[in-house]
Amino acid sequence: ERVHEQTKMRKLKVIEEEARRLEEERERHDRITKLAPQVEAQRRELAKQAAALFRRDREDKDHANQELHDMLSERREKTRRYMTPDKIKQIQEGKLPMEP
Repeated sequence: ERVHEQTKMRKLKVIEEEARRLEEERERHDRITKLAPQVEAQRRELAKQAAALFRRDREDKDHANQELHDMLSERREKTRRYMTPDKIKQIQEGKLPMEP
């Protein structure tokens, strides 16, 4: 009878542990379900911020490239504008490169 009682107690303990595990799983699922809209909203906000940062970085790079291009174009134009007739003749003869 004592063995029967111990077996009964073990089964009861297993049933209680299973019930506790199921309750914890249900609570965890409820928390996840409750927080899902907030998590999704935060994910969307972070995605918007990342897109804005990427766009701003690309615009900054494009702007820097355009400034460099403009500066080099201006420099080439000034070089051409102030060429002496001797330099023009040397460039035409192939003795000097076109750009300084």
